[in-house]
Amino acid sequence: MSVPAFDQVVSSALRRVPRVGSRSTDARLEQMVQAGAAPLDLRPYPSRRLPEHIVAAVTEAARAQINSPSRGSAEFCVAVAATLNAELGIALDPEAHILATSGGMHALFLIFMALLDAGDEVLTPAPCYFLEGMIETLGANIVYVPMDEGRQYAWDMDRLESRITSRTKCIFVNSPANPTGYVLNAADVARLADIAERHGLLLIADESYNRLVFDGKPHLSVAAVPGAMERTLLVRSFTKSFAMPGWRVGFVAGPAPLIALITKALEWNMLYGSHVTQAAATAALQGPQDWLDGVAEEFQRSRDLIVPRVRGIDGLAAVMPRGGPFLLLDISRVDCEEEEFAGLLLNEFRIPTTPGRYFRAPGHLRMAFGATNEVLAEVGVRLERAVAMIGAGRTR
Repeated sequence: MSVPAFDQVVSSALRRVPRVGSRSTDARLEQMVQAGAAPLDLRPYPSRRLPEHIVAAVTEAARAQINSPSRGSAEFCVAVAATLNAELGIALDPEAHILATSGGMHALFLIFMALLDAGDEVLTPAPCYFLEGMIETLGANIVYVPMDEGRQYAWDMDRLESRITSRTKCIFVNSPANPTGYVLNAADVARLADIAERHGLLLIADESYNRLVFDGKPHLSVAAVPGAMERTLLVRSFTKSFAMPGWRVGFVAGPAPLIALITKALEWNMLYGSHVTQAAATAALQGPQDWLDGVAEEFQRSRDLIVPRVRGIDGLAAVMPRGGPFLLLDISRVDCEEEEFAGLLLNEFRIPTTPGRYFRAPGHLRMAFGATNEVLAEVGVRLERAVAMIGAGRTR
């Protein structure tokens, strides 16, 4: 009996796309922990102990043998709709406009599965979040529109609009943006809504870091622009906004016909989600919020510590992020390729980063900065030592 050659039987589309960049790094981190060489504790989400009202809700839910509806439990959908309606000034029906998912990335996966045909195009400003495995495996294409580091990665709406073609189906809108930290302002969201309406496009609004906006600025959602919700699919995640990374729960909110289609995609993907995780998320939305007080301020203090320190190292640079938990390190003046530099930082200095190639940001590394002051101070020392090791300040 012959054994098939695996490269001949596996999906060529999946074979072409890389692993999710952050998970590849995380796998190496786990190996280091198991070997007793713990890396520095740099987190991309808030660190908070779950309050008792969430623990109590989880305990009660865990005792019940319940299969949730495909769209999510009624309690979860009601809580999400009420939260968004109050925040954004819109009118969502919990029975028609909300779908529970296993995190924000799962929501995006289902959206693209429901929307895209071969040859369709998804427009996104770049640098941007990992999208290849969710889009290119469907035979669709990602159109990356580069934004200028010299302009603090502000979105050039004219440039974005100029890349629209007859194949463009939607625009990926991520704010605060991962990995640049750019936060959309009022003019940005108004222009995006206008572009989408004039060209008949959908807006895929990934707002996973909506609570991590700095400098006293508000988070502005394109879904709040009058009329925009009719063509917007809004994605949020409890991993970041509610410091619940292990629970893998998020949601999509959008027009009823699209939510019905995405629900069908979810059923073929996993039938239905966990009522236990949805109970935890419902309690987080409906219960006291004081356990999350100071999250944005905490990350802003970390940002304000690490950015000047990085800028003080000859050979490194970084744009000041306006939101989110990441710093995009510019290492283009260091005489070292990004993969090699990332490996050096991790293996020799215990600093986890993700190479910029995963984000369409060559010559850069993404680094989380959620950490104590002591850890951030140590990060600065080790970054300087790493650059010195490979020759600080030498240009290519």
